[in-house]
Amino acid sequence: MFVINARTNSPAGKVPLGTGDVLTAMKDTPVESVADVCDILQSSAPGEKVPLEGVYSLTADGKQTKFGEAWSADLVLDKGTVPSP
Repeated sequence: MFVINARTNSPAGKVPLGTGDVLTAMKDTPVESVADVCDILQSSAPGEKVPLEGVYSLTADGKQTKFGEAWSADLVLDKGTVPSP
């Protein structure tokens, strides 16, 4: 799933995500759609660390120096992050 944007002051904004990067898994579960991401977030609790995995597309300055490199990070959910069902 391609990353379009991450709000600066959001939990996702604290993870090394950039426009065009590819999110491949959350909590060791492959993600291919927004529905997959929502399902995982809804099964998570505020304060939980959600492991993310992905692949870089471009660096912040638009250069392809990290293109294709894998990345991983922990997304720490705050109270407003987990969508209600």
